[in-house]
Amino acid sequence: MRGSREAAGLLVVGLACLVASGLRPYDRTTWVLEVSPILLGVPVLLATRTRFPLTPLAYRLVFAHALVLMVGGHYTYERVPIGDWFKSAFHLARNHYDRFGHLVQGFVPAVTALVLGQGADAFLATQGDPWDTQEDMFLALVGAVLSQLLLARLHDRELAERGVR
Repeated sequence: MRGSREAAGLLVVGLACLVASGLRPYDRTTWVLEVSPILLGVPVLLATRTRFPLTPLAYRLVFAHALVLMVGGHYTYERVPIGDWFKSAFHLARNHYDRFGHLVQGFVPAVTALVLGQGADAFLATQGDPWDTQEDMFLALVGAVLSQLLLARLHDRELAERGVR
């Protein structure tokens, strides 16, 4: 019972934070893109909560990850104030909040995999491959490089036709 009350509390606080993050974000399109995993994931978690309940730890981690996305969406990752503070305090060349976001993006699924045990294969779609995450990241890199190699000229030409440089 305690766990379900905590999950409900996280949901209420999370929804309030989501609304707050959507109030005058730096860029509305960026905000929508950044919070879309929340808008898609929370209904799935609600729909599956009785059949596939997560542990309180997993719900807390999902909540923390959602907060990172909301903050990054509100300010855009390069303008998050705490990132600017770290930039100034540690004499960094850039705001590293996006790197923190990627750390969380890797951390939460990894801990969730430990929490879910055998269910992690289904959740993360690793299919028993311990290197699945690294292979997925490598393929994302390959896809980005291929996109640039195959589409950059066409895209530049289309931009030039519209008078955009």
